[in-house]
Amino acid sequence: MRILKIEFKKVIFQHDNVPAHTAKATKKWLEKKSLKLVFWSGRSRDLNPRVKFWAYIQHKLIGRKFANSDQLWEAVKREWDNIDISRCKKLSESLTKRLDYLKKAKGQATPSILICTCSYFCMFWCFGGIFNVW
Repeated sequence: MRILKIEFKKVIFQHDNVPAHTAKATKKWLEKKSLKLVFWSGRSRDLNPRVKFWAYIQHKLIGRKFANSDQLWEAVKREWDNIDISRCKKLSESLTKRLDYLKKAKGQATPSILICTCSYFCMFWCFGGIFNVW
């Protein structure tokens, strides 16, 4: 965050209580920065649209070289601005289905197929099928 010159007063930190987010050092750092916190279910990665969009942007940037963090940030912003509205609509429309599945699973982890609805990049951590909504 320091590299990207983000104003901490404007940051809302979302986390899901995984050990890295609840470690004493992390809690101390978050308190020191006075960040607003939003807690998220630990088993709901597939409900978080932010994860899906960042995975898509990461996929678009794979293999590209950047001389510094400013060049990287400019490329990220360009890719963000170029996201087609139809991708947003598909993600929004798929949320109801994902919420229903999580409800049926009684809040437990959902299968990888739902996690892999973001982009080809996500398939690296599931079972290799093509479940791409993009």
